[in-house]
Amino acid sequence: MNAAVIKHFSGSLTESEQELVVAIQNFLREAVEHRYSLVRILAAIGLRLDGETTDNDLLIVSGNIEINLDELKAADLPLTSSEEELLEDIDGFIRHCVDNGLRFELMRASLKHDINGILERAHGGSKPGYPRLGFSPRVSGYSKMDWDAWVDDIHEENARINEEFKDSESDGL
Repeated sequence: MNAAVIKHFSGSLTESEQELVVAIQNFLREAVEHRYSLVRILAAIGLRLDGETTDNDLLIVSGNIEINLDELKAADLPLTSSEEELLEDIDGFIRHCVDNGLRFELMRASLKHDINGILERAHGGSKPGYPRLGFSPRVSGYSKMDWDAWVDDIHEENARINEEFKDSESDGL
């Protein structure tokens, strides 16, 4: 990978970013365990990511959110199994970003994309919530990804390509 690309997307989290990431992960786990409303969970995380609140106790933030939009009120229900999977994917995405030294801005932008896509006003008959017609979260699949196997597959593929290249060089191609 190009060194400039790696440098652009890499970076250590600041102390406050680390505290926020831990707070979000703890909140996600608690939210899944207690089956809180997806609308309140994502709204609380979104407000914190936007800096509209500095409180890392996201349970308090979510409890204080006033939901005015009728469409969101209708979606303010306990978690479904697909919503639970989404929250697990968010947690998996955050772990992936932290483990691989990806910049907070990249993590924040991806999470905000997904939060906004799920909570925004309806377009073309689609209602807020998840799953949502015409919307695919960026974090999909991160909780199920076996990163070690993925890296091993890439190394094996690279080895095969290198062998093919050596063979073609020896054949005069």
